[in-house]
Amino acid sequence: MAVDDEAVVAEVPRRARISSSTQPWAAGVFRVVHVGQSSLILAALGADSASDLVAITSQQRGLVPGGVCLPDDAELARLLDMARRVAPGVGTLDLRRWVQSPPPEIVEVDLRLPRVRLGPRAVAELRVRLVAADRLSAVDPLMDPRPQRALAEPLAHAALAGDDEALCGLLLRLVGSGPGATPAGDDVVVGVLATLSATRSDAHARLSRHLPALLSRTTVASRHDLAAAVDGCYAEHVHRTVAALADVRLVPATVERARTWGATSGLDQAAGVTGSAIAILRAHAPTAPLLVPRPLDRNFLRRSA
Repeated sequence: MAVDDEAVVAEVPRRARISSSTQPWAAGVFRVVHVGQSSLILAALGADSASDLVAITSQQRGLVPGGVCLPDDAELARLLDMARRVAPGVGTLDLRRWVQSPPPEIVEVDLRLPRVRLGPRAVAELRVRLVAADRLSAVDPLMDPRPQRALAEPLAHAALAGDDEALCGLLLRLVGSGPGATPAGDDVVVGVLATLSATRSDAHARLSRHLPALLSRTTVASRHDLAAAVDGCYAEHVHRTVAALADVRLVPATVERARTWGATSGLDQAAGVTGSAIAILRAHAPTAPLLVPRPLDRNFLRRSA
């Protein structure tokens, strides 16, 4: 694809946070894929793989794999305005100035998850609050992500047990399925992989090796997220969800944040994270009390309504 002579030339931001081991603007000129309120999705010209996508996000939205986070909201707003001047999918945004004169303040962030020690109380609380969030949501039956969320624990169990046949069958039901620009099934898989990445690297590797052959079944955005998860890299909001598995104090804010991430993506990923944690705890202690959900806190339900 030739460079558009009328490509919008972006100013160099003063500050930027990028995922480590990548310089996402190195391609110079990008096709505008999507312009949102707090994020911009770009694709390198001639891109033919998920890894060629670049997400430029706000500080509130957080950094994502292979992406750039602009902590200054005013700088991001100017960039989004520039991107809106071109036709999505056709028009181009020129970031070559970023290559020639990189932002003076660049912070590289390692998006690989640190190891976590699961806290049964935290996992139980996360599960209860996600169930409550489900009950509070008005869901269109045709856009209901709960069938995909229900497969999180079985998927993690199959990975832990080394059951390749079950893994293949479950992934065929999940990858590319469900509502959303990143389908709910894909978000669930990302969540399952995240917990396994932070706790059971053997199970993460076992699940990961089945995914590359299935990426063509889903959207470009999801292929990007799944490919990053296979490599062990996750968005910062996923990091926060996984951290809540070890600290019950983080759970309430984590669920509230998850409800704001996309239409259902945040809750879908949180369901994957939690289902995977439950599968791990169940494997170690099948009769653990946490596996029997406590009654829902009615005051919490009223506060959240």
